[in-house]
Amino acid sequence: MATQKELLYKVLDNAQHDKRDREEERKVVESHLLEMKRVQKDMTNQIGMIQDVISDPVTGLIVSTNKNTEWRARMSEEFKQLANERTEQTRLLDELGRWKSVMDKAMWITFTAIVGIVLKMILFP
Repeated sequence: MATQKELLYKVLDNAQHDKRDREEERKVVESHLLEMKRVQKDMTNQIGMIQDVISDPVTGLIVSTNKNTEWRARMSEEFKQLANERTEQTRLLDELGRWKSVMDKAMWITFTAIVGIVLKMILFP
């Protein structure tokens, strides 16, 4: 059986070991907390940069998306105008084709009439 003095030394030794263990655990926890704070600052900076990229009033993602939407709306209107112009041009080309056909017939009639007159003048003087 151990004496009171030996028991007291064991208790003191255990208390010192526990104190050292708690101190080491506290240091580990402190280092982890410092690391978490550093990572949190990095994340805050990165989130700030992302917000800048998204909401920059000149070159931001939102502005680019809005410009793209406006461009598409404008192009849609311009495509409608182009389609109308193309329809008008097609109509004009059709009219020009009909006019050419009429003019070809008139030229053949005129040519035939001139050839007929010349032949009559030559053959029947």
